[in-house]
Amino acid sequence: MGAKHLGTTLQSIRSSRGLAQFGGATPILPYPLSRLQMSISLASIPFFANLNAADMMSLMAATKTVEVPGNTTIFWKGDAPDALYIALSGRLKVFVRDQKGRETVFATLKPGDYFGEMGIIDGEPRSANVATIEPCTLLRLGANEFEICLQTNFRIVRTVLKGLSARMRELNARNVALHR
Repeated sequence: MGAKHLGTTLQSIRSSRGLAQFGGATPILPYPLSRLQMSISLASIPFFANLNAADMMSLMAATKTVEVPGNTTIFWKGDAPDALYIALSGRLKVFVRDQKGRETVFATLKPGDYFGEMGIIDGEPRSANVATIEPCTLLRLGANEFEICLQTNFRIVRTVLKGLSARMRELNARNVALHR
């Protein structure tokens, strides 16, 4: 059986008001974490670490917790961007496949890592595939909710810019190392 696709599951969540069964897999339950757990989780992530309590509450109100089975595709390269995701537990991989089906893994994500931000910032299609390696708990921040957070709070904008800048510096350093 191939990898499941989270987009289909998230559509089921929307249509069933919060509880979906996906192909006999473990149900995906929005909001299983308490506000305190979500606050601690967000505060431990460098992307959100510099936010004050009010900013954190604003973000918590906008996120949904999603339990995702292992071997589930969160999104495919070319998909329309719909959300930013933050890994709370489990491991995921960011990858592409060439025309012969060979997989190139760009990154393995662990708790505290985030992904999907590029697409919701620039509106361009997803640049890679992301799939769970094992069961994961993710925080999902929808594109519209993310936009509202950015419009209403400069500290969140600054935090996002710092996170993107750090990623660019890391990619530049890798590029320089490859050409030595």
